[in-house]
Amino acid sequence: YETVILNKTGWIRANYSGLFRPSINVGEKVKKNQILGYINDPFGEFESKMKAPHDGVVFAINYMPVAHQGEALFHIGQ
Repeated sequence: YETVILNKTGWIRANYSGLFRPSINVGEKVKKNQILGYINDPFGEFESKMKAPHDGVVFAINYMPVAHQGEALFHIGQ
C-alpha cells in the first residue's frame, strides 16, 4: 500500500434526506466535482448527486442506506 499523509480532513454532509447510494470506495483518490454518491427519494422521482468539493482521498464512508439532511456521509482528506 502507498502511504498517504493527510494535512486536513473534513466530512461531506447530506444536502437532502433520502436513500443513500455511494459510488466510490474507501481508499479512492477523488478529484474536485467528482460524483461521490447519490441521494434518492423512495419512489425514484428525485435524485441529488453528491460531488467532491476538492481533490483528496476518501478514508471513511457512512454506509447507512437512509441519510438525513446534514448527516456526515464521506470523510475526505487533503
